[in-house]
Amino acid sequence: MKKILLIDDSFYERERHQFVLRSGHIDCEVLEAVNGREALDILKKQSSEIGLIILDWHMPVLDGADFLREFVKHPEWSQIKAIMSTSFGSDERKAYIRQIFPNLAGYVVKPYQPEVMLQAVKQIINAM
Repeated sequence: MKKILLIDDSFYERERHQFVLRSGHIDCEVLEAVNGREALDILKKQSSEIGLIILDWHMPVLDGADFLREFVKHPEWSQIKAIMSTSFGSDERKAYIRQIFPNLAGYVVKPYQPEVMLQAVKQIINAM
């Protein structure tokens, strides 16, 4: 399994994602970024090692939507899957983010039940 990149400005949310992944026996190295700008820097150095991104929408510096706008400018990253994990759960928001990034592999609304995130992650891992 390739590495997972968690992008969230909340320490609590990053820790929660890590706990959910461990409890679901997802055995992989997890990288963390506190905003989209930091995540882009990580991707520029380690994109070949990353298979999945789990990102928040609302973050300072570079939010999830703006991160995805930058992400799609790099065709060499097209093999990396992404799950949006956010409290923005409206159908309007979901449609908006899919316009930016049509290949979004999942959209998990916070607060989520651990099984919901695990199902989304395992579906991606099984497809790899």
